[in-house]
Amino acid sequence: MLEKFRDGVKGPMAKVVMGVIMASFVFAGVGSYFVGAGTNNVATVNGEDITIVDFNRSYQQTRNRFGAQFDQFFSTDKAIAEFQNSVVERLITNKLLTQASEDLGLYVGNNVIYNEISNTPDFQVDGKFNADAFRSILNRAQYNQSDYEEALRKDKQLAQFRTLSETEFALKSEVDYQLSLSG
Repeated sequence: MLEKFRDGVKGPMAKVVMGVIMASFVFAGVGSYFVGAGTNNVATVNGEDITIVDFNRSYQQTRNRFGAQFDQFFSTDKAIAEFQNSVVERLITNKLLTQASEDLGLYVGNNVIYNEISNTPDFQVDGKFNADAFRSILNRAQYNQSDYEEALRKDKQLAQFRTLSETEFALKSEVDYQLSLSG
C-alpha cells in the first residue's frame, strides 16, 4: 500500500491534483483573510483550521529570515500580497502533508521531542540544557512550551513523511511480479 502511495505522490497527475487543491484553498482562505469575514481562520483544510495566529507567526518568521532586505524585495502592496499568499500556500501544503502523514499512522514520540529540545544548542548553557534559556527563547518567539513541542512534532512528522515518499525500495513480491511480466 505504501509503495502505491509513494508512486502516486511522485506522479505528474498527483502534482496537478495537489496544485488544484492548494489553489482552491488559497483563494478561499486568503480571500476571507483579507475581506475580514469575521472568522479567526485564514483557511480550512479538510475540516482543520489554519488560524490567523498560525498565519501571523509563520508570516513573521518568514519575514525575519529576510531581515533588512525584506523592504527591498517587498516594497509594493502587490509584492506584500504575493508574499502573504506564499505564506498561506506553505501553511496549506504543510497542513495537507501533516494530514497525509497522520493518515499513514506516522507519529513522533515525546522522547524524540525532548531529546531534540535538550540537544538544541540555543537551549543550552555550558553544553547542558537550561530551562530558563529555553523559556526565554520561546517567549521571544511568542511560543509557549506546548505549542513549540507540537510544532516540532509536526516538523519531525513531515520529515518522516518526506523520507518515506522519497524512499526507493521494492518488495520481493513486486520484483517477482515485474519479472513475470517481462519474462
